[in-house]
Amino acid sequence: MPEPAAGPAAVLDVAGLEAVLDGGAGVGPVDLRLAPGEQVLVLGPSGAGKSTLLRCLHGAVPHAVPARVSGRVAVAGRPVAEHGVAALADVVGVLAQDPETGVCLADVTDEVAFPLENLGTPPAAIGPAVAAALGAAGAAHLAGRRTDALSGGELQRVALAAAVVTRPRLLLLDEPTSMLDADGVAAVREALAAARASTGAACVLVEHRLDALAGDAGVAGLPGRWVVLSADGRVTHDGPAARVARDAGRELLDRGCWLPEDVELAVALGGAVGEPGAFDLLPGLAAEAPPSRAPAAGQGEVLLAARGLAV
Repeated sequence: MPEPAAGPAAVLDVAGLEAVLDGGAGVGPVDLRLAPGEQVLVLGPSGAGKSTLLRCLHGAVPHAVPARVSGRVAVAGRPVAEHGVAALADVVGVLAQDPETGVCLADVTDEVAFPLENLGTPPAAIGPAVAAALGAAGAAHLAGRRTDALSGGELQRVALAAAVVTRPRLLLLDEPTSMLDADGVAAVREALAAARASTGAACVLVEHRLDALAGDAGVAGLPGRWVVLSADGRVTHDGPAARVARDAGRELLDRGCWLPEDVELAVALGGAVGEPGAFDLLPGLAAEAPPSRAPAAGQGEVLLAARGLAV
């Protein structure tokens, strides 16, 4: 496991966290420490407790979502057990997966200003902070627009601006690209990189569409530290991305997790992630593959037919 962040410098300090929701699902035990600016990707199959973990980190569990919680979680030195979501809003920014539920006000500028108003920020400081956050999220051109006229990618960038406008110490990203098309994913990828750079926040990312989010950079386009959760919510791996991808890649693929293309290729070839020349083998593998066979025409009653379909 990686060396923990040193004492008071840790932005996030999680020790022995276990959370069990009323329905029986949960996560833990989890131990996790992040230094300022450190980024971590949390991986695991659906139902492993990844989103529950994020909710524990910003206080929604147990303050808003009932659960049996043990262990310790502290953000910027504040014990989450003693601070609700509102009391952590100045140090934690959250970006959820559905951009339509992440934005609630009709005007983009008002939406991004809202967290600052809730914190009692002096009015004279709000305008410049909103402009800076929109710029960091690649959404400066959206200022003053109606939120109900924006695309999914534009809405997600506005939600990101609202998440970073308070300059949080910790940024939690819960599948931020899951409901976006390819153009939206590309825009949010760039916005996330710019926002992290401008705030210096530590970051915990949960994401299924890793190949889309990473882009052409592959593993290098993702957080450098990976944490893997088992199906029952336990931490099975924690370390540098390349090492965890090598050690847990097959296990993750077998459990239905989507991984960057270079990881899937390395697993298929039995090599290391990022091994030089690995992608050069693809043309040869494709040439050796048996020809695909078109399905035979079926017989009997037509069950589904479409003509002139547009989506």
